[in-house]
Amino acid sequence: MLSLPEAQRLPAFYQPWTRKEAIAKARGDGFAINRPSPSTTQDHRLFDLSMAPDWGCALCVFATDAEPTLHVKSWP
Repeated sequence: MLSLPEAQRLPAFYQPWTRKEAIAKARGDGFAINRPSPSTTQDHRLFDLSMAPDWGCALCVFATDAEPTLHVKSWP
């Protein structure tokens, strides 16, 4: 990560962090998981959301469809 330009370092750190946190919360595991294996996440779908500049956000949902539809609304 230190090889990245300084402006890209924090996003490079927080993107996988927010994904891991979203998976842990969807499964109800909290921070007990270290690295989810494909067999434990095959019924989950992970979405990266762009909520605001300089904010990282991910959403993990249970889904049996190969391509679930996600609609995100924001209110001022």
